[in-house]
Amino acid sequence: VVTIRDPYVWMKSMCRHSYSASWIHDETSNCPNLVGVVPYQQQQHAPPGATAVGQQGNPVRVRYKQQNVVHESLAHMWNEFYDPYFTDTATNNNNSAAGGSPIDTSDGFNRIIVRYEDLVFYPKETLELICNCYGGQFGGKNGKFQYVKKSAKFGEFAHGKNEQKIGYVEAIIRYGSEIERLQGISQIDQQYATKTLRQDMMDYFGYKNPPS
Repeated sequence: VVTIRDPYVWMKSMCRHSYSASWIHDETSNCPNLVGVVPYQQQQHAPPGATAVGQQGNPVRVRYKQQNVVHESLAHMWNEFYDPYFTDTATNNNNSAAGGSPIDTSDGFNRIIVRYEDLVFYPKETLELICNCYGGQFGGKNGKFQYVKKSAKFGEFAHGKNEQKIGYVEAIIRYGSEIERLQGISQIDQQYATKTLRQDMMDYFGYKNPPS
């Protein structure tokens, strides 16, 4: 089971906790800092009407289990990580400076790609469909489904600091707001993401770019 997430929300989440990814960015202002040409100390002061046309990406270096990969930007990372799951045509790229996905699906394998948002808003229905698909028994012996209202990320260092973790209700509020979805992402970064994110994947999973 592969979980995919709205790229705009995912990029903001990466700003809070970047895991093994590293790139030049400011967590408090204008993150995710997709554009690499404009100095980041000045990007938030870009003049009205500034565009991302011709701008280069801000490289993201990621330490995966078997190799290190450099993606052209965080938006490219989203494309390239999910590409083999989506198309089943990618092969491993061992060139650490060239970008690409660390996932090799050249032999093919069965998988289900689930939207993170469906797990948040329709957890019972989504998990029941997954269980039925794999021939499992939903809900265990008693068939009951239990909601975890507190953060499911246990441990002081699991998925970020404790003060950054949110519970189920907070997650519904955060991920159900179109305003919150794009808040803090500069116009230049929005334009860069729109021209970079794979439209076929965006359409397939029902994710929308900001209005132009």
